[in-house]
Amino acid sequence: MTLGRLLKWILVIFLSFIIGGLLAAFSKSNAILGYLVGIVWLSIAYFIILGYRLVPREKFHKLKEFEKLENINNDKYNVL
Repeated sequence: MTLGRLLKWILVIFLSFIIGGLLAAFSKSNAILGYLVGIVWLSIAYFIILGYRLVPREKFHKLKEFEKLENINNDKYNVL
């Protein structure tokens, strides 16, 4: 794990505690549940906003090439 990725995770955990604390303070649930909700929300935001790749870049490009070929093959047989 690189230093940059470690710092991003530390930032996500820190922000999740802040958000979780606010959720717990303004809701009638207990604080632990608020913190867990904050961690889940910010983890999802981390994956979406910061663009963590679940599929490696090479596989992603191969999938895109396959989709292009598939679209070309489908266009051949589309008769209006």
